[in-house]
Amino acid sequence: MEVLKSKFRLTSPWTQNFISGIILFLTVGIYLAVIGLGAGGGKPSSAHVATITYTSIYAVFAVTGFFGGSIMNTIGPRRTMTRQIREHTSRGSFFCSLSDQPSAHLWPYGISINETGLTGVPTSVYLTFIIIMSSAIILSLLAIQSPQNIVRDDGTHLAIFEATDIRTEVKGCIMLMKDWKIVALIVPMIATEMSSALIPTLSAYAFNLRTRSLNSVIFWAVQIPSTFLYSLVLDNNRFSRRVRGIMALTIAASVVVVSWALALKIQVQHQLRRDLPSPDWDWTDSQYGEFSAMLIFTGIAYAIDQMIVMWVISAFSNEPRLLARYGGFFKGMLSAGLCIAFGLESGGVSYLNQTIIQSTLTVVSFPIMYFLVIKCVKETNYFTEATVIPPEYTGIQKSQASAQETELGKSF
Repeated sequence: MEVLKSKFRLTSPWTQNFISGIILFLTVGIYLAVIGLGAGGGKPSSAHVATITYTSIYAVFAVTGFFGGSIMNTIGPRRTMTRQIREHTSRGSFFCSLSDQPSAHLWPYGISINETGLTGVPTSVYLTFIIIMSSAIILSLLAIQSPQNIVRDDGTHLAIFEATDIRTEVKGCIMLMKDWKIVALIVPMIATEMSSALIPTLSAYAFNLRTRSLNSVIFWAVQIPSTFLYSLVLDNNRFSRRVRGIMALTIAASVVVVSWALALKIQVQHQLRRDLPSPDWDWTDSQYGEFSAMLIFTGIAYAIDQMIVMWVISAFSNEPRLLARYGGFFKGMLSAGLCIAFGLESGGVSYLNQTIIQSTLTVVSFPIMYFLVIKCVKETNYFTEATVIPPEYTGIQKSQASAQETELGKSF
């Protein structure tokens, strides 16, 4: 019982990560679920309006996301998380405008299981999403703790986290553009999430509503086990950081190539073109087998490609304030990539050309990341960098930490 209390206490790093994951599920997860339906969940005819709006949203994110980490450094994680929840909730109101169905109850896949027409999800789905997103505000306010209150199981505190002024943070963000390692990662960061614009659009064009809903379930569901299994590679302490990085990159590159190859094959073989009538496929049609295979590989690629990009950028430093800026820059570039992806769609670029552009950017990303992992990734752990040692972690504890660090270094 005491072990459980220690593990699940509110000030535990594990508990805070778990709560953060729930909040992301209630906000970003719900938002992505709607995107996964294609056309914002509306009729295929709503796709153009949806993609124009997405383009505008992510154009703003590309700028504001760049400073996301700096905002957190200034006002703290609790306020930052609460504000981002409000952003996601406001997006839900846009989705309501895409619905033209009478109210009904359950989730998209459940309520559309018998819907075989080219239609959109009911208004009640969007309203449910808004309510779920709003509930995350309460969880954030009640459960997210300040970094200085977080204590590891061994009694040590997290790294020093002191609020900075906005001028310092703006300078810090500008300095990122002088770091050649970060500049080199711009293409991988831009490319990592672009498929979440194209694949749902293809799904909305080619399938009826119930199959679109199933496609969304498959695309996101496969990411749950795949991210867990991938983390076993990235966090495997039996290998050095560089070896883990190379192993993970090889796995991700293989999955990415297969996913894009399938996407190209399906489009060419079945002539999935915007200027042709929709084939209006159902999950009972023979073509669905190969499309679902593409969804599985694309979903896995989407998840683990993001993970490896974030892993590479986080391996450059252990300093929390710098990592927050890295995270903001990553979010800004990721949003820029989605802005480009939705912009291509709203501009009428063919599905095939979109696929060629996105697949090229993604594949080119891997040689860049291989180089950075081999050249720049350090074999570091806790307390290696002086700036991450809390002031109270001194004397005997500090000596013990040094000894532990030496032992850990030998294991690498």
